[in-house]
Formats: sequence, structure tokens, C-alpha cells
Amino acid sequence: MPEVLIFAVGLGSGCPLPVLGALAGVVWAPAPLVAPVLAIGVVLSVRRLPRDSAGDDESTFLRAVSTELQAGSTLRTAMIAAADRAPGLELADWARRAAAGRPLGELGAQLGARLPTAGRTTAAAIAVASTSGGASSDIFAVLAQTAEEALAVQRERSVATAQVRRSAVVVAGAPVPVLGWLAARGTYGELLAMPVGRLVLMVGLGLEVAGIAAIATMLRGVKDPEDQLVLLGDLTLLGLLAGLPFIQAVGAAAVHLDAPAAAEVETLVRSARRDGVEAALRSHRGPLEDLLRLAARATATGAPLASAVAGFTSEAREGQRARALVDA
Repeated sequence: MPEVLIFAVGLGSGCPLPVLGALAGVVWAPAPLVAPVLAIGVVLSVRRLPRDSAGDDESTFLRAVSTELQAGSTLRTAMIAAADRAPGLELADWARRAAAGRPLGELGAQLGARLPTAGRTTAAAIAVASTSGGASSDIFAVLAQTAEEALAVQRERSVATAQVRRSAVVVAGAPVPVLGWLAARGTYGELLAMPVGRLVLMVGLGLEVAGIAAIATMLRGVKDPEDQLVLLGDLTLLGLLAGLPFIQAVGAAAVHLDAPAAAEVETLVRSARRDGVEAALRSHRGPLEDLLRLAARATATGAPLASAVAGFTSEAREGQRARALVDA
């Protein structure tokens, strides 16, 4: 029977058993039992979904690096030791390359690709710490806190969008068992043979596609676009904690920004060389000017730049978090 072949292919391709069981029930069960069988399959499939713990492992890893550095370890040794404390990140092969003496810049880029939340800033932190030294334990403590805050935003957004995502599953999946049931009963061909049946099918599929597209568009709108101002603040703070002057810290951050923001920072650096740091910071105009004006005030008053930048970045991140939750 064709149905048996379909289920054999599904099983061989790794389709979860609860899903196959639900489909088999839809095809072969008596009509009154189709809905209960499908409901049981959905519940079992949802319970089998993996729980995402990568964010927790990420902050655990970064805090472990900070702790090892405070205990006197080198950056390389600290990262190797911290890899064992975050098994969910699967860093064993990366730790072996680190122990083999691969360059820190290369290791930082590879590590950044494996950290879903703070990967970009972590790669930058390793580059800064490897070239400038300084308070690298503080750098990784800040990164861990940033990862924890970002994970909290993701979880709150997930809760806020849970209802629409469940609705999307129902809307997208409901016609599949119905069509399979019609095909198994031999009435699918009869439906297509009637002009009214073809019309109903085309309208239904059109509405289905439109509904899925609308839901996908809404969900895409609540993804966290990376705020370049927040990223610049984070990376500048890393440079300041490593002992760099403000302009050098901003310049080091530019290579990790998107092209428009990086070009804006390059313009600032050239202006600082020509007119002086304070004048360049005060006269700058652009999307990043709020952070630069703050730095200018701190420079003029003698306030600690690192504390000022940390406070500004935290406030900007809270605003980003509020906007993300409102969108969700």
C-alpha cells in the first residue's frame, strides 16, 4: 500500500515516532477517533522538543573564564578550563585547538561562532585582551552579564509570542491530516473531480498560504535586530576595561560593527586626530552621537569613562529590551 511506503520513508528519514503514530491513526483509525489520536500525537511531539540551555551554558562559560582569570590563569588556560564547565556548548574540540597553541585571534573567531548570544562581543574581547592586556577578568564578567540579560529578553519574548506560534502550528498542520484522511478513504479524487471541490481546495490552500505568510511576517518583526549603539557601547567598554584610551577603544570596536556604523566611527577618529578628542566628540552628528556626547561630558568633567559608558549601555539595552517586548 502507498501509505505503508510513505510511513517507511518517514521512519527511515528520522521522523519522530509520535508524529508517525498520529499520521497512522489519522489514516487508519475510525473517523470518530481521528481527533483524539492526532491530539495525543501533538502532545507527545511537543514534550519531545529539546529544551534550549545554550544561553545558560554561555553565561556559565563566560563567568568561569572571569573566575579563572581572577585566580591568576592566563587567558588561554582560563578558556580551556571554562570549556569543561559548559558541556552544552560542545567546546571539546575547540579546547583541544586552544591547548595546541592556536593563535588567540583565530580561537576567538571560532568561539564567537559557537556562542549564540554574546559571540560577537566575546570574539572582540579576546582580540582586545590578547593585544592590550588589562582587566580581562572584568571584561568577561561584563560579557557574562550581557549574555544573561539577552537570554532573559529572549525568554520573555518567547513567552509573549507563544500563543501566535501555537496558532501557527495549528493553522499550518491542520490540513495535512485532513488531506491524508481523504486520500486514504479514496474521496480525494472525488473532491478534485468536482468544479466546486477544486474551487474549495484552491481557496483553502490560498488562505492557508496567506495565513502562514502573515504569521511568519509578524514573528520576523519581533526578532532582535542588533542595536549598533548598544554593540558599540559594549565593545568600547571592553577596550576601556583593558586600559585603552576612549578614541582607541572606539576605533578598536569599529572593526566589529556593521559597515555604516564602522564608517561613522572612522570619521570620528579622523576628526579626533585633526581637531582633538573633545572637539570631535562634541561636534559629531550621526546615529552614534548619544554615546559620543556622553563621553565628551565625562572627559570634560573628569568622570570615570568606563562607568559612564557602562551606565549608558545598560540604559540603551533596557530600551531595546522594552521595544522588543512591545513588538512581541
